[in-house]
Amino acid sequence: MLKPSLRFCLVSAGAYLAACSHVNQQTEPDQANAPLQQQTSVEQSARLEQLAKQSNWRLRGKIGLKSPQKNGSGFIDWQQKNDQFRLQVSGPLGQGSTTITGDQHTLQVQGADESSAQDPNRQAEEALGWPLPQREMPYWVRGLAAPETPHQGEWSNGLLQQLEQNGWHIEYQRYSRHRTPLPEKIKLRRDEIHITLVVKRWQ
Repeated sequence: MLKPSLRFCLVSAGAYLAACSHVNQQTEPDQANAPLQQQTSVEQSARLEQLAKQSNWRLRGKIGLKSPQKNGSGFIDWQQKNDQFRLQVSGPLGQGSTTITGDQHTLQVQGADESSAQDPNRQAEEALGWPLPQREMPYWVRGLAAPETPHQGEWSNGLLQQLEQNGWHIEYQRYSRHRTPLPEKIKLRRDEIHITLVVKRWQ
């Protein structure tokens, strides 16, 4: 028969081992998740770094619009060279063809109603049927949040899936299979304005 002192030591040792086992079971999931979180962060950083180098790009595709001012669809051609951009919308949505050029601070609209020419932003909105967020759009169409502006986003596998910024909600429904994935289907929404952009070609 075991002495009381020996029995106490065995019970204490068993309780200690059980406690250690419980601690290990609790900490293992966090340790397992750490590499995944780190990998996602690395993927995001690598993608941001790669896209930051691409200051000259072009997208072509189709755009659909639902708004109180205008409903319809058309073709879109966006060319970006550093801070300068040229946006052309043609077809029923563009009522023929509307071209907007500018940068993050200025706009110039061609092929639109000249009655609001003194207010280029209003002229662009009348031509397009929706306000053009000229500072953010070059980032949004590439699956990026605009810098230096508060935002909320959801990521999966290093790719932005949803974004809230400057009153707009952006949903990324499909990406290309390029080495650096780029959005192929984007939905943008603000109040009663709904925009669907389907990119057919990236350059």
